[in-house]
Amino acid sequence: MLVLAVIWVLLGTAGLYVMLRSGVPPRPPGEAVLDGTVSSDLHGWTVRSAADPVTMERRTGLSGPRRIDTAVELKRSGDSGPWAFALVGLADPVRFFRIDGVYRMQLYVRDLDASGRPVTLQVANGAGQHRPTTATVGGGFTDRSWHRLSRTFVATATASEDTALYLSLPPSGPLHWQLTLASVTPLSLSPPPEISSAPRTLPAGATLPPGSYVEVVVPAGGTPALRLGSFDVFGPDGIRPVADGRAHRYGVYLDAESAWLYVDRSVRGVLFARDVERAGGEWSFGGVAGSGPVSMWVGGVPS
Repeated sequence: MLVLAVIWVLLGTAGLYVMLRSGVPPRPPGEAVLDGTVSSDLHGWTVRSAADPVTMERRTGLSGPRRIDTAVELKRSGDSGPWAFALVGLADPVRFFRIDGVYRMQLYVRDLDASGRPVTLQVANGAGQHRPTTATVGGGFTDRSWHRLSRTFVATATASEDTALYLSLPPSGPLHWQLTLASVTPLSLSPPPEISSAPRTLPAGATLPPGSYVEVVVPAGGTPALRLGSFDVFGPDGIRPVADGRAHRYGVYLDAESAWLYVDRSVRGVLFARDVERAGGEWSFGGVAGSGPVSMWVGGVPS
């Protein structure tokens, strides 16, 4: 008994007794989410609603994605309100996110009502603030299958202690969702090379060779637009325009696997072909169109 007591004291001194007592499982290396599969309990998960309360329970014995058999279940009988959301806690988000770092957020969801009403995933606190990125990803589903919400992003601001993985829920009516495999991890990626060659002006509808950077200059007060086929660089999965009354350069470097998004030749986001295609989008090198003359560089991004 004395030996056990000594061990317990040593563990407590090291701060390890918190994990042993609470049952919080160790996180995989690089993972920020406290317990993305609710493998032990609902630690780190919360749900809020402005109207009818949303209940939250841990479900086991499920046939989930990647052989996961646990999930959070959210239910509401009805009523309406301006907002409802679920939060998944992160470990030390202030240290985890660094400006210009590349990360991936992920959550598997299924709508057991097959309502088609959308949900949106982002990184924020409960007030939708303290966001290291403005990137979001969402969808609405008319089946009861599991769907993966995933978005790669570049951190453009610092986080705060209350920054979390934030899922906006349908604000009104009944809901019945299950969530699992929540994750936020860093990615080790090298940005495209810098080059010093002169640009070419592209005609509308031109096709790019893979490994090209295209750019459009938008004057102060102008509305930016840059499309590559069906890919809208300024759409919900792309760059948000800068609203500061100044002219800006908006660009994208595109190859067979990734699209690096730029504002004033500084990286602001990255998308992957597999994610766009999995969501039903088209990874296109043709149909270039912009709100002004489109310039192109081949082989990298102008320095």
